[in-house]
Amino acid sequence: SASDRFADFISLEMGEADVPVTAEAEPVADAAAKDPPADSPDGGPANDGAPAEVGDAGAAEPAEGGAAADGVAETEAGDQPAPAEEQEEELAPLPEGAEFKEVTPTPIFLAGASQEIFECIQDKDVTAAKPEKLIPIKKIKDDMIARAAVSDFSVVKEEMKKYKGEEVLLVMDPDFKYGENFFLFTTAEDKDQYLLNALIKAHEAAAANKGKKKKKTAEGADAVDDESEEEEEEE
Repeated sequence: SASDRFADFISLEMGEADVPVTAEAEPVADAAAKDPPADSPDGGPANDGAPAEVGDAGAAEPAEGGAAADGVAETEAGDQPAPAEEQEEELAPLPEGAEFKEVTPTPIFLAGASQEIFECIQDKDVTAAKPEKLIPIKKIKDDMIARAAVSDFSVVKEEMKKYKGEEVLLVMDPDFKYGENFFLFTTAEDKDQYLLNALIKAHEAAAANKGKKKKKTAEGADAVDDESEEEEEEE
């Protein structure tokens, strides 16, 4: 009948509606668990925007030569002691009865080759501050034999043969005071007197310098006393 057919139709429609749909999409959470996003290195859930934790590797290291290095440099510099005042050179004592006597030197020209042989190169081995050079007499005699007339000491050949002593004093003369770039002494006695004269002059200069320092110190003390007196009078 028509009513039966209608009932069958209704049953059929209701039955199709109850059939589960197998192609239904999986839940989002399950899909994420199965297929982790590419930007998740450990296969875990993707970062939801929370700030990543900073480990030791992420800690900022001070730049080389930066504030830390500057601090070390300042510390080391601070540890350095302040330079001490230059001390005066200690002079050898004067021998008893020392007396200044004039001596006459012998001028001599030494070429560059001779200066190299005897290690008295101007402004290197000998200078304005230290112009003296002691040369073994044997070395001079050997040079006169080896180079004969070419030797610059040939002009004092006879004096060097008679020389009594182990060393000859050679002195640079940059101003050509005695006519050549060097001068020497042809006797050991003149050499010793020249050195004694130099020592006497050094002692005299040291004494004069000490006197100037004492005078300056005394003047400074007097100035301080005057200022104190003026302040007391004002009070």
